[in-house]
Amino acid sequence: RIILSAQSLGFTIEEGALLVSDASALEGRRAVLRTWDVLDLLSPIEDFPGVDLVPRPAPDGSGGGATFADEGVEETLTGDGLAEYLRSTVAPETWEREPFEMVYLPGGLLAVNQVPEVQDRIGAALDAMRKSGVRQIGIEVRAYSIPRVSVAPLLRAGVLLDEAARRRLHEAGPMVDQVTIACFNSQRVSLLAGRSRSYVGDQDTNVAQSAAALDPIVAQVVEGIALDVRPVRAASGKEIVLELRLDAVRFLGDPVDTPVGLVRAAATRGEGEDSSDVPVAAVLGSGAVVQSQRVGSFAVRTTVRVPLGKGIAFQGTSPLVEEGRMLVVTVTPKLVE
Repeated sequence: RIILSAQSLGFTIEEGALLVSDASALEGRRAVLRTWDVLDLLSPIEDFPGVDLVPRPAPDGSGGGATFADEGVEETLTGDGLAEYLRSTVAPETWEREPFEMVYLPGGLLAVNQVPEVQDRIGAALDAMRKSGVRQIGIEVRAYSIPRVSVAPLLRAGVLLDEAARRRLHEAGPMVDQVTIACFNSQRVSLLAGRSRSYVGDQDTNVAQSAAALDPIVAQVVEGIALDVRPVRAASGKEIVLELRLDAVRFLGDPVDTPVGLVRAAATRGEGEDSSDVPVAAVLGSGAVVQSQRVGSFAVRTTVRVPLGKGIAFQGTSPLVEEGRMLVVTVTPKLVE
């Protein structure tokens, strides 16, 4: 062995015979062909963007309402991309030599011709990808109404909360809302928990030759909590990055009625009549109203890193709680075992 290694040679025994050759050629003779099922790694995880719950004016000034968030472009792992990743991370110095090769086949199969040790490393890499990508993450959101004077002492350690700090918040004031959702790592999901209220948002005028009428246009507004979140577990495994959109909306009283004003239709001229105008007057809106619904809202748009085992708190004055109190919203990500 010492003599052969000095000449960059190696040996193997095949069928009772001693075969001496250069080391790379001998290594190639040890290669075995194996196929790996990787279809589960290539199947895209669908995103479910939420709604923008806070009513905002439309761009044309015609009114507002809940709108869907932008979905963006979904990026998925391809079979060729997976093969390239494995070639660059598992024994990268060997793939330029024959007969070592890795090819993606239709149907979610990865054909690999390599020595047994490298095959084992490929299997370990694929298992690690499955564990990191399929791990589920739970997100819990709680909203509290806390006396203003108590907020600073409760959050004196900062906006990152451990279990003891979350317990103190729970004891300091009533919980206004709570929602919980689970998803895959890096998946964008949404949840809307609340109720809707219908109201007469406008009146459509319908005018005939000698008559007129109003057709009410019914609109809806929603109160509750809308959560839109994408959690991504950091490479260290000790933090979760949250891309967070959170809306909390409450009705402020009942819809306010505004009577529709008097409208006089334009004069018309009937066919075959003389040149004098025939006035056709219609009083519209007798007893009709247009309603408006006042709402209070609290909105969060942020991207933040949260250590595992901790939560993050957002606070602010809001019409959602009584005067002299503050709204404190906690978001806690947890790995789902």
